[in-house]
Amino acid sequence: MKRIESLAVTILTTLLAMLSGMDCSAAVGIVPEGVVSAAPDSAALKALSSKLETYVKAIETLSFSEQAAECDFLISSCNEQATRQFVATWLYRHYYASKIMGVEAVAVHIVDEWFTSGKARPESDIELMNARIFADFNRASLVGMQAPGLTLKNRAGENVELFGGNDSVQKKREARYSVLYFYDTGCANCLIQSIMLRNTLKDIKLNLRLIAVYTGCDSLAWDRYVGEKLSPMPENVETMHLWDPEMDSDFQRKYGILQTPGMFLIDRDGIIVGRKLDAGTLAMMANDLAEEENYSYGNPESEALFDKLFSTFEGEPGLKEINSVTDLLASRTAGSTAFRTTMGDLLYYYSEQLTGKYKEGSAYLIDNYILPNKEIWSSEHDSLCVLSYADSYLSIISKAKPGSEIPDIRVTGVMARKQIPGKYLESGDGPEARFRTYRLDRLKPGTFVYIFNSMCSGCLLDLEAINSTMKEEPWLRVLLVDTLGLDPEADSEAERLFEAFDLSLFPYILKTGRKGKVAERYLEAADVRRP
Repeated sequence: MKRIESLAVTILTTLLAMLSGMDCSAAVGIVPEGVVSAAPDSAALKALSSKLETYVKAIETLSFSEQAAECDFLISSCNEQATRQFVATWLYRHYYASKIMGVEAVAVHIVDEWFTSGKARPESDIELMNARIFADFNRASLVGMQAPGLTLKNRAGENVELFGGNDSVQKKREARYSVLYFYDTGCANCLIQSIMLRNTLKDIKLNLRLIAVYTGCDSLAWDRYVGEKLSPMPENVETMHLWDPEMDSDFQRKYGILQTPGMFLIDRDGIIVGRKLDAGTLAMMANDLAEEENYSYGNPESEALFDKLFSTFEGEPGLKEINSVTDLLASRTAGSTAFRTTMGDLLYYYSEQLTGKYKEGSAYLIDNYILPNKEIWSSEHDSLCVLSYADSYLSIISKAKPGSEIPDIRVTGVMARKQIPGKYLESGDGPEARFRTYRLDRLKPGTFVYIFNSMCSGCLLDLEAINSTMKEEPWLRVLLVDTLGLDPEADSEAERLFEAFDLSLFPYILKTGRKGKVAERYLEAADVRRP
């Protein structure tokens, strides 16, 4: 295999030099019988870990199979058993824990090629067992693989074949992608995802069929959940409600469903193109696919142009800078056909960014340049792609706008002062979480409302940052509302939250103002401080 070039080669050369002479026996606890163990060479391991981190970063643009081959080359280059163990385990843990979708295929490869074969092994039998379980429950449903066939039952008790050779439904729906969604009625996170899925599907431009699979066996609870949480679905989405009450289909192993929810995106040929998705990521992926198949606004060329434009600012641009770019582009293209395409492309660019300032910028763009010029987007295609999208998006970002009244809803949360409760911190240090019911419109001015999901690693990292700020500014008040902690039976709280706020991005941070008004929204962790 041709070795990758430039930076990766330099790092690889250094790594191989380290591996050729490194003896990690003492460091990883492998010491010959009768020999007194030396102190672990932590400095050597730290240096090796640092080089490995740099190397995997350098090769992350390669395909998953190429990354797996690079890992094989590194591991096989370790002449000493303990070093091979350390490198193989480090690489497995890296790819196992990576947040990049699909890269877990490399972790599965390491388990199959090195751990199961016995050529290398993790540091403990427990980790080896867990690695084998991980591989067994992920091997068949990796990105790029044919979706495993399933035989499930519909609500009438009839068998339905999916993704197999006799999948008549799939053949009739070749124009549609499939969203395979596994859920349980008693799962709090499933409740949140179901609500988000129902709310976001209407904005997806890709033809979809939703295959909602209930993983439990209570038919009454299933019927009630479908009627209340997964209905009604948008007309453009073909919906199938299925289950496996006898657990005959082996969906758990085929699709790695050890816990719910589980969501996959499967293309028209039955190939898995997205796995372990949430509703927001699904929406972004589906819309990207739609744009690739049918040229529309928000093409890669315009995105690259806007990326370059905004990169000229020092640091992350604020709302003032974003709106100034909108004004500048509108004035430069006014009176020409470029105005139509530029404003349309800009709308898509702003709506796909992952920071709240761009959402506020979208509202400015829609209110000032798109809605006042509806006649420009008069064709059916433009009306659908720009005007309808702008209306839908504006309906979402119009919730709890700055200066509007805070919704008078009650939520269960924890009011943090001086320090974040220990249950949300990696260290565990901190006061006990004391849950109470709060009415949002009666919170004191200057209170930050932090709506998050405790399964979201980014949310917890932000809480660590906020905790550091609170130690310096003990007068801060932060109301923590964990959507995962809401009682799935008392779902009205979750419903009201999603109706009142745009929770398409977690965490959602709002600052209360005077007289029960919204002061700011879509804040980031760095904004949680006294101005």
